[in-house]
Amino acid sequence: MVSQREKKQAVQFICNLLENSDCYQVLSKTEQSIDVQETPEVRAEPHRIEVIVPNFLENVLQYSLGYASNASQEVYTAPIFYKDGKTAFVRMVDRNSSWRTDKSLKQYTLQQINQMLHLRGMEKEVLHGFKDSLSYYQPPSERLDEAVVDFSLEAVLFDYSHIPLCDERRDFILRDCFLQSNGSRKVPVKYSEDYRLPEKISQATEAAGFIYDDQALLAKLAPADKATHLAAGELDEDEPELTEEELMAKNYYPELLPAEAVKALRGEEF
Repeated sequence: MVSQREKKQAVQFICNLLENSDCYQVLSKTEQSIDVQETPEVRAEPHRIEVIVPNFLENVLQYSLGYASNASQEVYTAPIFYKDGKTAFVRMVDRNSSWRTDKSLKQYTLQQINQMLHLRGMEKEVLHGFKDSLSYYQPPSERLDEAVVDFSLEAVLFDYSHIPLCDERRDFILRDCFLQSNGSRKVPVKYSEDYRLPEKISQATEAAGFIYDDQALLAKLAPADKATHLAAGELDEDEPELTEEELMAKNYYPELLPAEAVKALRGEEF
């Protein structure tokens, strides 16, 4: 369990990152959240943001209600998990070492399997608003610097090609899987809802700012030189709008790229 001292250290570190950018003023803080506002120099009507450490909260409902309350007041919510390996950033093999020899993970190396995460309920809830990435406060250790790290979280792909046609589990495969091209043949695969393969995107150790999602009223911490508050809080690139078919396909295959999701929905190779 994370101690009170460790909670305070995490919150203070995040405060320092923001204040070091000279773009934010910390209005108040607790052991699980920070109320912060942009300085008037950033924009005429400064954004207000609540940084929340979700795994310091009692449950998912508390986060959801806090996010809804913030949104109703035009306050951005910026979730940053505490990377303790128990309530967040939990390695899959730490919970069940048999995954290392599971045949359904045949498309991954042993190193990748060891890196895979078993997402907690709070992580899955927060991930809904951030596509495929989450931010974590990383406490200092012998190997790692104290930092806020942004990780992409790629859904783990289960490959069931080892299950013979006569096996009773084939009914499950036909119902819940889709076919993926693998050389000259197609294999039944399925994306996991619980397991993810993390890859570091960025790391903030000195100064940080926010990248904003104005539609969802969400914010993500990033190193100050990358944070888009330097560009009036807008994303660096406009994302293309999805077609109706792509939107429908993404509902069935949320972990695929739009074009791949459409092909999967059509039963085509990709």
